[in-house]
Amino acid sequence: MKAKYGLIGKQLHYSLSPQIHHASFKINHIRAEYALYEVDESKSMQIVQALKTLGIDGVNVTMPYKQIVIPQLNEISEEAKKIGAVNTIKIKNGKAYGYNTDYHGILDMLDYGDIEIEGNDFYILGAGGSARSVIWCLKDRGASSVTIVTRDVSAASKALDDTDVNIINYDEFNRVESGYGVVNTTPRGLAPNVDDMAISEEKLRCFKAAIDLVYNPEETKFLKIAKRHGLKTTTGLYMLVAQATRAQEIWYDSKFD
Repeated sequence: MKAKYGLIGKQLHYSLSPQIHHASFKINHIRAEYALYEVDESKSMQIVQALKTLGIDGVNVTMPYKQIVIPQLNEISEEAKKIGAVNTIKIKNGKAYGYNTDYHGILDMLDYGDIEIEGNDFYILGAGGSARSVIWCLKDRGASSVTIVTRDVSAASKALDDTDVNIINYDEFNRVESGYGVVNTTPRGLAPNVDDMAISEEKLRCFKAAIDLVYNPEETKFLKIAKRHGLKTTTGLYMLVAQATRAQEIWYDSKFD
């Protein structure tokens, strides 16, 4: 019998996760299937119970359910506790366990892009669950300062009160004259809205490195313009593959290349 895995989220038509996981299953000779499970927010409090009922062995979790699933789980990992978000669930012996593999994926992505973290300042666009993962990656690697840029400073201050980061709005951000890195954690630029950008080209030129968690398209307009102006760039696709590999390692208690 094939093991059952998948992705839980609200709108998943853009996702490349099935292709990535099926390719990995094939390479590692694993008999498994990976499906997309779109869940309406009105039913989000029953996600974990539904997984158990349907006999699903594990899932990845994406927007907007990375926090909502936490109280539904039996245990969560230390990284998930620190970040306050779960993006991977494993069902074993009737119990549900939560993990955060975004943390590992982001670190691998930053290393792949040769992003110099220690001693440098970073501005993170967006204040959601992915932003929390980026915050802790940067802080753990010794960034000199981390600033969240958001439309709702009040809500972000409450959601991120345990992270000790600066929080500003976009008007304040537009007055920033220079910085090392800017990280897009918003969905701006995600297919099909490929001409969209979270910030202007003029503002992007104030930085030395641009990181985009959007992975479809692989090179967003944000990254294309950054590269044109000589910034270091790295794409969310590498993060997606790295965190997917880590999720499979959790599901199978094995180390994959």
